[in-house]
Amino acid sequence: MLMSQRYILGTAVVVMTLGAAASVARAEDPVGSDVLKETAAAIKAARSISYTATREGVGALAGSSPTVSGTVFIDGLVLDEPEKWSFAIRGSLVDVGAESLAEFVTVSNPERIVTIRHASKQVIEGDAAQAMTMLGDGGRWLTSWLLRWDELVGEPVLAEDFAGSQWQGTKLVGRELCDIVKIDYTEVEVEESAAWWYIARSDKLPRRIEVSYITDGAEVGIAVLTLSDVKVNPKAEAKTFEIDRPAGYAVERVKAEEATSAPEGGRGEPAAAVAPAPPVAQAVGVGDEAPAFSLATPEGEKISLASLKGQVVVLDFWATWCPPCVRAMPDIQKIHEAYAGKGVRVIGVNCWENGDAVKFKKDKGYTYGLLLKGDDVATGYGVQGIPAFFVIGKTGRIVAAQSGFSNDLREVLTKAIDKALAE
Repeated sequence: MLMSQRYILGTAVVVMTLGAAASVARAEDPVGSDVLKETAAAIKAARSISYTATREGVGALAGSSPTVSGTVFIDGLVLDEPEKWSFAIRGSLVDVGAESLAEFVTVSNPERIVTIRHASKQVIEGDAAQAMTMLGDGGRWLTSWLLRWDELVGEPVLAEDFAGSQWQGTKLVGRELCDIVKIDYTEVEVEESAAWWYIARSDKLPRRIEVSYITDGAEVGIAVLTLSDVKVNPKAEAKTFEIDRPAGYAVERVKAEEATSAPEGGRGEPAAAVAPAPPVAQAVGVGDEAPAFSLATPEGEKISLASLKGQVVVLDFWATWCPPCVRAMPDIQKIHEAYAGKGVRVIGVNCWENGDAVKFKKDKGYTYGLLLKGDDVATGYGVQGIPAFFVIGKTGRIVAAQSGFSNDLREVLTKAIDKALAE
């Protein structure tokens, strides 16, 4: 199958081949929308599902995005009510450049959610109502196709007047013969540019999802989610939703007001990419005093929040490997240019980095400020997903905070900046 590069479950113009689709001779080829409608019906008929999954980057994304593998069990599956699901996710995440994998376990039942991070020896607990906001580590990557089904397939794609889905042949994924359906998102209000869904004929459920992305006209890469051992309405064993707390692990309890969401965005990536095991921190919000910091620029100059007092400060917590962060950068640059010389400092705080932030930003032509090694500052601001944005007023108080990229990001930040300048 030929795939135009644009970001899993975006937008590129370079064409690359991930594998040729084998067309099957038949009296009449399936209609892409009909295949997807059968998949929607199969998901809605299921009350539970289990599968093994691997999510990885391909092409340019291979060098900037983690690989996540694991098993998923979801009970109480109702697509538009994910907060009521019980789920057990056990897996591992290998970040780019990492010398070892980070194992994790996340279990949620009607009473609570518990995550174990073995690499940092942490046990993090919260109420069940916080499950969707606390679903981090690799779990969100492995369940995104279900969490975002209504957005990526259900709502506009299955509408009678949608012409952007096309059957493109068949291919074996493992031992499953799958129909390949391409969805063109050009006319859809999502960040994805296109996705290829490989739907198994045996049960009408996906076995592979490929999504391409571009950012600011440039290639970002492709992410691929592969599913195997898919079972519909499996019976949960007693131990499925049990979790043992290893001796010696630090236990942290997250209160409802401390949980910060990492909303799902385009590309099968979250709109906010979850950190590879950040500590749980008290979040700061609108009206709070902005936590102090002092970080170095690429030239070695120390910039502190205190030195910026009297100006409006825009902080963008980001990393080169985070596609939503990259997607937000053109908007941040435009804000920087619009407010140049008007008492506004726009600063990218690079955190959780494994690449060359200085070269990346220079190559892209972005000229707003850059501070390096901002991991501890991100923790101090309660950042659990990037990109994360804070607008700080002239007196040092936070006037706006947002986690994740959205299409109206520039409008939201502009309104906050204008408000802060007027105070």
